[in-house]
Amino acid sequence: MTQNPSTTPATAGGTRLVVVAVVLALAAVVLVNLYIEVVRRQATEDTFTVFFLTQSVRPMEKLTKDKVRAEQVPRRFEGAFKNSIGEDGLESRMGETFQRAAATGQPLTPDLFALSAVEREDATINPAMRRVPLRVNSKTLPGSLRPGMYVDIAAPFINAQGTVQVLMVMERAQVRAMGQMSIADDNSAQRRITNYPTIEIDVTPDEALALSEIQRRTAGDFELYLRNPADSGAPMIEAGGINPQVLQVIGQQQIQKQSN
Repeated sequence: MTQNPSTTPATAGGTRLVVVAVVLALAAVVLVNLYIEVVRRQATEDTFTVFFLTQSVRPMEKLTKDKVRAEQVPRRFEGAFKNSIGEDGLESRMGETFQRAAATGQPLTPDLFALSAVEREDATINPAMRRVPLRVNSKTLPGSLRPGMYVDIAAPFINAQGTVQVLMVMERAQVRAMGQMSIADDNSAQRRITNYPTIEIDVTPDEALALSEIQRRTAGDFELYLRNPADSGAPMIEAGGINPQVLQVIGQQQIQKQSN
């Protein structure tokens, strides 16, 4: 049988074209896959993980997984989130107690779990002392009073004769903090909440107990007398600490109360 010479070259050429097309198609698939991998790798490299709060938190709450969500943030914003907790630090924080309040959507940062020495008031207290609040008379409160200043502390008492007598309670006490004390009047039909100005001072444990009793026995709030910080004298209470005369008065009040 004789082959047709006119069709043989065309058939061979068509086969080569098909092979070339298949090779080009395979090459295109490889290139596309390589491109996708490069894009995916660049996307991964150009973002980082930031954890945001899914709900507001308050101090003393514990961190749980439902309180945070992970989001990928473009690398160009890394400076804005440089203090945020990353994936390597999240697991070790689980169950840790928040020390600060934070709102929904806020980034999870280490400072939410720790307070500075200034904010941690308890860390500034001498281990041998106790910090106590004293409710003070707003009418006699020095307007220039600030933490660090020194004051003499007096209070009104009802003496054995039934009259009110103002006595010096302590001298040269340093004001450590100032604030407000809220007291609820449970005897009121509307349960009123009253705010009183307070100061905080550092005293020994025995003095702290005595001041608690004194506050219950006074006929009014403590009164403050601002004094010069260079004045280290104690003209009325030579031994320092709480005035023994005050302790004697409240002792007499207690005896009288028991006898009645």
